[in-house]
Amino acid sequence: MTVVNSFLTIFLFSAGITVVLPQFQHQHPDRFHEVLTHFRSVTGANCATRPRHDLFMSMDVVSHVPNIKDLYINPLFLNRSSLAHVQNMALNRAFFYSFLFRDAEDADEPGLMYFYLSQLADVASSPAINASAVYFDTNSSYPNWYRNYFNRTFPLFAPRAVQADDFNDPINARRYSTLIMTDVRDLGVSATSTSNYTHPLYRINEWFTSWLPDRTNSDYAKVSYTVRIRHANGTDRTVEFFGPPEPQANPGPVKWTPPYFDCGRTNKWLIAAVSPVSDLFPRHTPWRHLQRHKYVAAVVMETDLLRIDVNQCPESLGNPAPNYYSSTDRCRKRTTECEPLLGYGLKRGGYQCRCRPGYRLPYFQPGPFQGEMIERATEAEYNAKFECEKIGNIRVVTQLTQLEDIFAHQRGGYLGPRGGERPYSYLFGIDLQTPPEGYHYPLDPHQSNVSQFYNHEGRPLGPDGHPIVYGPDGKPIVTLTAQRESPFPLLPTWREFNEHVYHGLMAHDKVGTVQSVQFPGTPPLLRTVRETNSASCGTDNAFCSATGKEHFPSRPSRTKRSSSSTNNVLLATLRIMRFLNSDNCHHFPQEFLSLHGDVAYGKERQFDNQAQTALRLAHFISAFHQVVDSKEIFFERLADQPLNEHQLFAEVLANVMGDMRVLSSGLYYETGKFGGQVHFAPTAHRTSRNARAFYAEDQASFVADRSRSYLNQQWYKAVRERWKASPATRLTQFATRMRIRGDKKGSYSTKYDHYPQQYFAPVQSDGHWSAPYFNCHGQIKEWVLTYAVPFFGFDKIREELQFHGVATVTVPLPEIDLNQCPASLFTANAFKNSDRCDSKSSYCVPILGRRFEIGGYKCECKPGYEYPYNDPVNYFDGQVMESEWEKRLLGQPNKFAALKCRLVGSGFRARLSAGLTILSLLLCKLHN
Repeated sequence: MTVVNSFLTIFLFSAGITVVLPQFQHQHPDRFHEVLTHFRSVTGANCATRPRHDLFMSMDVVSHVPNIKDLYINPLFLNRSSLAHVQNMALNRAFFYSFLFRDAEDADEPGLMYFYLSQLADVASSPAINASAVYFDTNSSYPNWYRNYFNRTFPLFAPRAVQADDFNDPINARRYSTLIMTDVRDLGVSATSTSNYTHPLYRINEWFTSWLPDRTNSDYAKVSYTVRIRHANGTDRTVEFFGPPEPQANPGPVKWTPPYFDCGRTNKWLIAAVSPVSDLFPRHTPWRHLQRHKYVAAVVMETDLLRIDVNQCPESLGNPAPNYYSSTDRCRKRTTECEPLLGYGLKRGGYQCRCRPGYRLPYFQPGPFQGEMIERATEAEYNAKFECEKIGNIRVVTQLTQLEDIFAHQRGGYLGPRGGERPYSYLFGIDLQTPPEGYHYPLDPHQSNVSQFYNHEGRPLGPDGHPIVYGPDGKPIVTLTAQRESPFPLLPTWREFNEHVYHGLMAHDKVGTVQSVQFPGTPPLLRTVRETNSASCGTDNAFCSATGKEHFPSRPSRTKRSSSSTNNVLLATLRIMRFLNSDNCHHFPQEFLSLHGDVAYGKERQFDNQAQTALRLAHFISAFHQVVDSKEIFFERLADQPLNEHQLFAEVLANVMGDMRVLSSGLYYETGKFGGQVHFAPTAHRTSRNARAFYAEDQASFVADRSRSYLNQQWYKAVRERWKASPATRLTQFATRMRIRGDKKGSYSTKYDHYPQQYFAPVQSDGHWSAPYFNCHGQIKEWVLTYAVPFFGFDKIREELQFHGVATVTVPLPEIDLNQCPASLFTANAFKNSDRCDSKSSYCVPILGRRFEIGGYKCECKPGYEYPYNDPVNYFDGQVMESEWEKRLLGQPNKFAALKCRLVGSGFRARLSAGLTILSLLLCKLHN
């Protein structure tokens, strides 16, 4: 067989055909080899002579393409988050141009450099986007950057930016690709049929023909959107425009092309997301009956096929069809099952083989069998290894009806001062949104004449920080309390509650050591309360930690929190989040509506796409401020004018309309940095997930209000303080090579006047994530996070780079997946080590897609242990663990003690012990 493969390879190579064969003869060719053969057979040298069908692959070569209809509703595979960003950016740019062409006058529309730098920012700000372009249909673009060219169109116009390989560039002294160089050019500069992207001879233009030309003759086939804009001077206006189809439509607003070879351009295998741009056509004509809204351009975002992970596992509920690579894994199907891995790209071995239910790993195997090792194994190794062993003595889960005495003392820390309540509803009983009877809010105006401050029970506090005592006449008695140590900070209720909760404490009454006070003729009204180091913290005691030790919140501690105290933090956080809403948040000061930053652990990874959206906008504005000089004079062309309100309102609206996870987006200029205005802060937000009505406003109108001014927001001050001084020494320098058309007709291309062009721009690590907060004073009254990234520009004499403002996106906090699994002491995760897994026999693995809810993990058996139950899965689900834990706390029948893995061989030892016992009994009976 090896000799045959060698002769076949030599013959095909001499014929100019590349064939990929398995490494070993026991590995038979499959569909993966077919794809690799096709992938390597087409090159830049021979693509021009290959048939058209050789330049494309089947659509199912890229499986699990994000569907915008259920995007962020169903869990998104981690290895498809980049494709989701490519899709969102195509929709983002389509909404931007559709809105701006309808809202702005010709002079306020994008100029040449706006088009170029916008496409450049798409590529330079995201490693997932390999190329970005806007392809206009024939005679459909109205340029405003040529003199005496009003109401006239270009034959073709297609600005395209591509990630360039600059390893041999003269300005790159390092001689390796730095990923900071971008090539930008107009692909509509030639009139030949082979370079005309609208012509059938342009063989790879599936991205153009998917939407263009638009042959609909009526506006009824288009979808209209409404935007209400409020300016800083108090004036409102409403803009209605036609844009891409809505997500519920078929096929939706974004179409995916099949993988294609980008022949003659990048010479790579790419896949593209395409979305249409709408405009009123023709413009400025007295024949109004000829005007209609049509698709005039297509936004194309392309990504490298080589970077997209493949899924070799068989089709299943979690791996639905179509998938060209399905069942190409080499797991031993009898005892193992396949699980895909992240980050392998177009490469074999991106999976691992886990044991099927009823089987366990051999004692010498530290974890699942890795697909990369299986693919490299010889026939002897493959046959001798990579098998799981059968588990004997499989049983069913039983329930316990008796509460262990050793566990009873821990109940108070979870069940609250009254006991017997469900842990998940301790704060206000069963209903998390209803306060207890007699509860008063901290800033309730009806109670302000008595006391401004209340404890967590709603009792007013006196000047000493303790509840006010009333006499028989109903008037408050002046307390004579003397304190050796100050109590908790005299703050409104919720801040007091938060501070103690985050140290693993469940609130009871008060903290500190007070002396008893007696008043003549009355019984003792206050008794001595002294914190001790006992574990019996009853319901009448002061704040008590889960370990029963005295705790002072003002003292920093580096001690690792126990699982019980961390779980208290988790439960208390959920209670706070569910209690605060738009109806009661105004009772609390803004600084009390925030959580600790480690509550949002994992935000950088889970909201990476949304952060890149803000980064793209900051990157574009930084490049525009540095590259464009509106005072430059050219022969025929006009220099781009400074950015205007129409353009920036369109940018922030596009960020919101293009990504359903972005609740709001804004641009916040530093004082005096935008044109002739002192302050300028365009902000946009959505009303619901699939809304077709959006709102935008200039938040400069709130600058006079200190509580609502963007200049006083924590995220704005944090970014400004970091980047106010000498930003150029810390920013990344990017470079671009731009080629523009030499004349109005596009007969030839020429280098831009500044070639190559360098500029400074931020990267994602230069941004700042805010702590979670409840946005009570904003338009979106939810628990949110804000990512803010700076943008820069030159001073008035264009010499020094300065901080010009901040670009932001706001995302929902409940969309984050909690991670309760153990982590190192230095991991900033408020909920680490709060899982209920048995640490001796199992380990915790997070489960994606369960969001900000408890139980988002599974407990898998450690090496040397086995799953002992007859179940369709071989792990303990975290939600089941939390439910059984709650039953155990309440003394109800539960099976928590049985939810743990069993030592390997214990089933055999149990059967042996039982057999020996029976045998001994029989021998005794016979002897008697």
